[in-house]
Amino acid sequence: MMEGEILTMCNRITTRVKHMRWWGWLIIAMAACLAAIAGVYTVQAVQIHNHENAATNAVKRAVSKGKFTDVDLIVEQMQRESAAARDIAHNGWWNRAAYLPGIGHDVQVMQRMTDVIADLAEQTVPKYANLVSQLDFKTLFLDGRIDADALVKLEPALEKANESLNERITEYDAIGRPHMGVVVGAYDSGMNVLATAKKVMTMASDIVLPNIKTWLGYDKVQTYAVLAMTTAEMRGSGGLVGSVGTVTFHRGKVVVGDFIPNVELLDYKATNVNKDEYALYQLDGPIHLRYDVRDVTNAPSTKRVAELFRDIWNQSPLGDGVMLNGVVLADPVFVQSLVKALGDVKLQDGKVLTGKSTAEYLLNTVYKDHALDDTDGVFSAVAKDCVNRLMKGEGGACTRIARQESAHTCQIPALQRLLVQ
Repeated sequence: MMEGEILTMCNRITTRVKHMRWWGWLIIAMAACLAAIAGVYTVQAVQIHNHENAATNAVKRAVSKGKFTDVDLIVEQMQRESAAARDIAHNGWWNRAAYLPGIGHDVQVMQRMTDVIADLAEQTVPKYANLVSQLDFKTLFLDGRIDADALVKLEPALEKANESLNERITEYDAIGRPHMGVVVGAYDSGMNVLATAKKVMTMASDIVLPNIKTWLGYDKVQTYAVLAMTTAEMRGSGGLVGSVGTVTFHRGKVVVGDFIPNVELLDYKATNVNKDEYALYQLDGPIHLRYDVRDVTNAPSTKRVAELFRDIWNQSPLGDGVMLNGVVLADPVFVQSLVKALGDVKLQDGKVLTGKSTAEYLLNTVYKDHALDDTDGVFSAVAKDCVNRLMKGEGGACTRIARQESAHTCQIPALQRLLVQ
């Protein structure tokens, strides 16, 4: 473009600007104001989201590190952060914007959301904090025994705390879903936190506490079979059963028995295979399972695994005079999670297993370093070491295990106990 043409174009633009009517400038000014206001709301919405995250992260850090001695400080931080989020959402900017068409709905959603989370921190969380303060974690796991009575005593208070949590969730559900992206992010984050809390606390009140004394053998001795699986050959519930051990509970005291190789149980087969399993996996399917101990984990339902294995247990010498109350499924990755949570394990030959090396060792290296008859002893040694340290009540052990298990929930069956009586 020539210099003269450029000058001509500039002159035309200048002429148009000079002749622009007053309403044109007004439109530009309004657009600039709206952009500035939108920017303010976006920035403050992010600040609200950050405060809410800081509130929930305070609890997450305490759980992951097992630090419950400072529970009052944790509650204080959560209340401070949630209050800060609520204050921003109810300042002059947000109160005026709540009546504007288009964005008013999302502004009201954010305001109501911060109200609920603040109420959660001020009314509900202290109830759960009071439960934690009643527990003495040093004596809860002591001398190889779990004090179930101390847990059962929490049941009434837990029910009241759960009632408060359910009230907050009902209020949150009634808010309605927002439309703006930044508000949606904050809303979904709060929803996920509440859903997770409800799932955990409902399980604790409806399943764990009512059954904990039975599971831990306070009424009578409870025996659980530990099916140690290798994921090198997959099955529906995790992997092929390589060895079988036992865990017994008597009035909270835990004893881990020796593990035996699967070859000692191959003469016994599950006789309670249903017609569908028989047709699919023995008669017509591409694979033909024998449904000895190696194949009971082919069932994707762990309850079904327990039923199939109990039939084998009752046929074998293991079942002589011993009632099987449940089944525990464990693969090397979960054992590695235990080691990572509880600390390194040193074997008799001097080999040290860590939170990074245990799975690979149990899946592969152990067969190179030990005779086949010795491999089950290694698994047994690792399991006993972990349980013994857990029962000594080493600080934060249970919460670290919970953190490790949740990290692998989508990858492995982790630890599953199934009552089959």
